[in-house]
Amino acid sequence: FEMARLLAALTVAAVTTTAANPTLDINLDAVPEARWGNVSKYFTKEIRPMFDHWTEVLERSFTPLERLDWITTIKLTSAEFATYVRELVGIIGWFMTPEDDPQQLLDQLILFNAIYELGSPDARVGGCSGIVMADSNGRVFHGRNMDYVFQFRMPDGRILDLPDVTFTARYWKDGKVLMVAPSFLLFVGVHTGMRMDGWTVEQNTRNPNDWHKNLQALKDAKGDLFGWRVRQVMETTPTYQGALTTLVNAEFIAPMYFIMSGKGRYEGAVVTKDRGDEHLADTEAVRQLSEANGTWYLLQTNDDANKWPEDSRRPTTKLMLAGENQAEVDQPFIWKNIRSQTLVTPITVFTWVADPSTGYNEMITRNEADAGSQLQLSSAGLPKRMAGPKIGHTKWARKALLAHESAFQ
Repeated sequence: FEMARLLAALTVAAVTTTAANPTLDINLDAVPEARWGNVSKYFTKEIRPMFDHWTEVLERSFTPLERLDWITTIKLTSAEFATYVRELVGIIGWFMTPEDDPQQLLDQLILFNAIYELGSPDARVGGCSGIVMADSNGRVFHGRNMDYVFQFRMPDGRILDLPDVTFTARYWKDGKVLMVAPSFLLFVGVHTGMRMDGWTVEQNTRNPNDWHKNLQALKDAKGDLFGWRVRQVMETTPTYQGALTTLVNAEFIAPMYFIMSGKGRYEGAVVTKDRGDEHLADTEAVRQLSEANGTWYLLQTNDDANKWPEDSRRPTTKLMLAGENQAEVDQPFIWKNIRSQTLVTPITVFTWVADPSTGYNEMITRNEADAGSQLQLSSAGLPKRMAGPKIGHTKWARKALLAHESAFQ
């Protein structure tokens, strides 16, 4: 831990800023303890208040024995991800004080990296949404909304939330950018990302997400924490087909969805994951884009696409897309649709659009789009805020819920 503190002090930040959210470099050729120095330095003021809030969340959400059970089990079953734990040690060096117990800090930070598997305690999860769309030539675009609330208080009394600590992690390997990933402070896994010249992925909540069952699955060695496994796959797998096969076959201790796209024609899929080695009879098979059967887009929110919707987002968006044409698909089109008010919610942390065939990726946070504006693209291809007409949830929901049941599937 003293070495981690020293490495943190010697790290020189490399920061490029796009609009209000920064892009921060992660050098995978550096020792693990030094890799997140750019991030920790950039968020020097926010890192301790956010961590202290997480400590409070753990204390009121879990008993001491439950916390011990989780951390002991993670340590016993996650030796494969020891490098990521070393990265967390380096992060601790940026904010620990002489009065702190470094092992206790590390344990709490490891648990933050299992926040999804812990059932997202104290975080209001409104769900997430993702779309992959193929244009008339089969080129695939990926749009993603991350919906989450995790508020914490700064020493001056300000209340911050995840958009205030959201950034793009740009991972370097052998002098080249290997991948990019919209990320949150303190989380070293990947929930959203793009392998350069390869593929993209996002992870969405699938309910019910019962932490008791997740913990038992971890004890039974029936899966991993998704963030660490997905990052490992992205670091080591260059192709879409390889990544799709790996994630389809991988086991995770919590149920979830993966939405993916690739640089090849019609490379796009939605993978619905059961917990561990479960294969439930009513769980949908992998859905894929297909030129042959005319499937030019796939939409995923937070309910199974082969079942009745749990909220209005899926049916209203499908109703809206029913009036669109594949010939219209391009970068502005995916921005328009992923930012539609049938999908964006008041707690959308960020919207991200990527094109793995070109390497294009762009993110806008809630802080940048909080004026009720409709995001469009400028002639230069960059996001900008422009006032636009709102599509009311109620209007679309009323139409959708009166439609035939097939509209929901």
